[in-house]
Order: sequence, then structure tokens, then C-alpha cells
Amino acid sequence: MLRISLIALLAAGALSSAAHADCSAVSGISAGDTVTCDAVSVLDGPDAVETRGIEDGSDDITINVLTGAVLDTTGNGDRTINLKDSANSTVTNDGTILSGDEGIQGGDALKVINRGLVEAVEKAIDANGDDVEVENAAGARITSSTNEGIETGDGAKIVNFGIVEAFDDAIQMGEDAVIENYGIIRNTQLDADIVGDVEAQDAIDIDSGTVRNFAGAEITSRTNAAIDFDPGAGPSLIENAGLIAGTLAVTVDEADDAAQEIVNSGILQGSSGVAVDLGMGDDMVALKASSIVMGDILLGDDADMLIFEGTGFAGLSGADLYSGGDDLDMVIFADFAAMDIFDVVVSGLNVELSLLSGGDSLEVTLTQFEQFKFGTGSTQTVLGFEDLVELAAIPLPAAGLLLLGGLGLLGAARSRRIRA
Repeated sequence: MLRISLIALLAAGALSSAAHADCSAVSGISAGDTVTCDAVSVLDGPDAVETRGIEDGSDDITINVLTGAVLDTTGNGDRTINLKDSANSTVTNDGTILSGDEGIQGGDALKVINRGLVEAVEKAIDANGDDVEVENAAGARITSSTNEGIETGDGAKIVNFGIVEAFDDAIQMGEDAVIENYGIIRNTQLDADIVGDVEAQDAIDIDSGTVRNFAGAEITSRTNAAIDFDPGAGPSLIENAGLIAGTLAVTVDEADDAAQEIVNSGILQGSSGVAVDLGMGDDMVALKASSIVMGDILLGDDADMLIFEGTGFAGLSGADLYSGGDDLDMVIFADFAAMDIFDVVVSGLNVELSLLSGGDSLEVTLTQFEQFKFGTGSTQTVLGFEDLVELAAIPLPAAGLLLLGGLGLLGAARSRRIRA
């Protein structure tokens, strides 16, 4: 018997020319329909539990799960909200969605707004299409116990204020993805889980796009990388002011030759000893003075750039290695002048460089960089690797020698002075 809850529909903003149905009475959903699940939507028994789930393939469907509603298919192992390849459909969840299979499934341009709980054995949100949007509110949770938390195609956007977690990748996305994280995105595996055919998984597995991790936010994996780039067609950007931590904080597939850029003012932590490994491509890593880096940074093949912005780098360790890799690579000290060089030690291709400006210092170990740029503004000073070899042979503080213009080195540096 069809029962329409007028109050629930008004609360969901669902009154329109489209058909409406109560969650407990749905046997099929037509294009443009709105289905509302409230706390008294029941199919079998007195508890406020919908145990059948919803299934259809029509487009432009709206599903509203209201506060207090519980949709539960854990008893029969079915998907809970199954819109198949339905395009341009929206699921808004203020209640609880529990699934013995997949929690929410839909097609192109699926939009999910979660302010409650989506908990699944398999994928919590499985979008079989592109241009998907997922918003996970503060206090909300999207979780999978055996598979992925959220999977999308290309052109998707995820904004997370709550928790997205999974035993497999917490988030897996295709090309041109956008992730804005204010909360927690994590892989929940433990080392003890990696047995037999079980593989270590990432927090975010992405082909290309932009990841913004804001202050106080976390992207973590205990068993694999926090962010892993698969081979992608376009460039990617990570802006991090929070915590990105895994066996590596950021890594790329060996076959990925696209460019990645990382702008960091937060924490990059790699428990393997490597924080960032970017492989092929013209990559760039910019470290702001507030950066904390725990592990090496490997820029890999092709023309790469490493930038230090600021002077007080208390969160960097001279024991970590920063490698430019093959081809012509440059390191930029944006707020240090060449005369701030205090000490240089060269061993093979490694350069241990100490800089001092006022009371702020930076000690960093670099390898396979060919150019070293100091300063910003109207003029910068560029030194080559051979200049640092010459400096390393001087048995006095390099800064003092530069100030005196001694041994012809300052003249050599001036000859490489360029205008911005």
C-alpha cells in the first residue's frame, strides 16, 4: 500500500511535478521520481528499518534519507540504494545506510550529500560514471570494511569534512579529480592484514587532478602510500597544510610521466624513509617554512624544481636527502641570498648546504641538482654545481668570502645574475 508522508516530503524539499513515493512502498522508480525514507518507513516489522533497498536505472532520481531513517541490507547481502547507471541523480542522507554489499550505486553526475552514516561491506559509494560529486559533512562517515570507500570515474569532486575510510583505497578516482579535505581520509588496514592475496592499499588512489588537504585535516595509510598517482593524462597538484602520512606520503606509478606539483606547509611523512617519490615528469615541490618533512624527497627523472620559501625551517632534517634525479634540475632558496651560504660540503653528487640569515638557518642535503638559485625580486643569483664545488674547497665560512668578493667566486656568481 502506497503511503506518502507529506511532512517528510516538505522537509526534503521534494514537492514538485515529479512523482513521489514513500521509501517503504517503492517497487520501481521512474525518471524524475523523488523517494523519501523517514523514520517510520518500514517494510517488515515494527522497527524503523528498510531492509530491501532501492533499485532502478532511470535518470534524474532523488533519494532523501531523513534523520532517524535506517536502510539496512546487511541481513541479505544486497546493495542498499542501487540506482544502477542512473544519470543526474541525487542521494541525500541524514540517516543511516547499512549495506551487506554496496551502500550507494549510481551513474554519471551522481551527487551524494552525506550528513549521516554510509557503512558497507563492499564499496560504500560506487559511481559507475563521470562528473560525480560527493559531499561528506562534519560528523558524517563513509566507510567500507572490505573494499573502497568511494570510487568514481573522471571529472569527479569530493569535499570531505567528516571521515572517509576503507580497508581498500578510501578514495579511488580517475582523471581531472578534485578532492578538498577538511576531515579524515584513511586506509584502515594494519600490517597484520597483509597476508595471502591481500595487498596493501592507499588512502587516495588517483589518476590526475587536485588534492587540497587543509590545516587540521589528515590523509593517512599505515600499509601503503597516503596518495598514489596512477598513470594520468594531465598534470596534478597537491596543496597540503595538514597531515599526509603513509609508507610514502606521495608516490606515483612507474609508468606515470605526467607532472606533479606539491605545495606544502604541513606534514609529509613517509614511514619507509621516503616521504615523496614523483618519478618521471617535470615535477615541482615547494616547501614553506612551516613544513615538516619526515623522509627523503625524490623528484625523479626529467626537469624538476625544488623550492624553499622562507628561512626558519625547523621541521626539516639534514639527514633526509632531496634528489633532483636525471636531467637539468634546480633548487631555489627564495628567501636566502647567496651571501647567506655558511658552509658547503660536496661528496660525489651530494651537496650538504648550510644557510644562515639573521637567526634563521637551513641545513639540507641535496643530490643531482645542477642549478642553485638564491633570492627573489628584481635580481637572483644562480650558482652551478661546479661553483659549490669551488666553495667547498674554501677553508673559511663561505658567506664571509662572498661578502668580501674573494677568489673570483662572487664575480662568477654575478655573471650568472638574472632579472626576474
